[in-house]
Amino acid sequence: MCQFIQNNLKEVIAFLIAGFGIWKYFNARKNELVWKRTEFLFEQARLLDSDPDIFEAIKILEDRHRSISLEEVFEGNKDYLQKFDKLFNLLDRIAYATIYQKTLSIDEVVNFGWYLKKIKNKPLLVDYCNNNGFSDINKLAEKIMIKEDSSQSEKKAVEKSVVVPALKWMIKLFSYLSLYERLRRLFWKHHELVPFWFAEVYILGWLVLVVAGLILVSPSSALFIVLVGLSIYRLGDILVGVGRIFFIEREHRKDEMGHYLLIRHVGRWSICNLINVFEIMVCFAVLFLYLGGGFEKEIKDALTAFYQSILTITTLGYGEIYPDSQESKILVICQLFYFLVYLLLILPRVFASIRAKEVTTEIFGETDAPDE
Repeated sequence: MCQFIQNNLKEVIAFLIAGFGIWKYFNARKNELVWKRTEFLFEQARLLDSDPDIFEAIKILEDRHRSISLEEVFEGNKDYLQKFDKLFNLLDRIAYATIYQKTLSIDEVVNFGWYLKKIKNKPLLVDYCNNNGFSDINKLAEKIMIKEDSSQSEKKAVEKSVVVPALKWMIKLFSYLSLYERLRRLFWKHHELVPFWFAEVYILGWLVLVVAGLILVSPSSALFIVLVGLSIYRLGDILVGVGRIFFIEREHRKDEMGHYLLIRHVGRWSICNLINVFEIMVCFAVLFLYLGGGFEKEIKDALTAFYQSILTITTLGYGEIYPDSQESKILVICQLFYFLVYLLLILPRVFASIRAKEVTTEIFGETDAPDE
């Protein structure tokens, strides 16, 4: 690896400089969008106090008005109904930007949650919103209330824990190194629904890359070291992706049965997980071929390496090939431990969190949108 970098030092430096420039551009663009969202929210918050009609509607909503009650307004008082419509229009803009445009997140609009929950807790206002084109207000209020309940439950559950918060922090940190997350944020907005085909292409692309490298690249070439690095990266990418789904994405939804996952298509999602299992075996096959000299019967070809990877994962152990060096023994231990964590500990709990119905939601995310 060091020899490869020395021989291509100029190209490596140029690649790093170009990558840094691209990162700076998109980071500046991200900060610009954050500032625009802040300006929009500040303007909406200012209207709550500066617009006299909205301010009076809020006083009625809070039961602080001296001359009229909420029930009297909706008995047919057109002047006050117009004032409430102005308030509802303001909140509906925020709800539309959050639910459909995905330009705002739930965390960013949580300061408006007090007014939304007031409306949601009054059946008279809920019916009025549903019948007059403001139903998005009720939807956003429900999302905020679910998120607050989820946050409180999670806080109570882990307030004395050290492992769970640390594990979530590590998953979020390594998620920033995930190529999937980088591509998703590059082509889609932060909370925008990602098409299912993107996840499938990403998973299959990695599989084709590693399988092609295992078959075509000679173990003695410098390019094979790059393949080894990619295989290790992909193994970490898979584990972080599944861990993110279970420890982070699952917390966004909750019903009477507890936290759960919404999957756009259970069959396709299950196939993707089976492909991931095959990827794990192929990636470890690359490592077995790289350390082939450390086995009692040297591993010299891709088929034997893949065969040994399957034997190790399934714990068949025919005894014809076994580790004979410290490096190869450590590799076998790592594969067994990895597979134990992935297939026996995390993945079953992820599947157990899936509701038994087809829904329209992102495979690795938290947003709802109509399926294609």
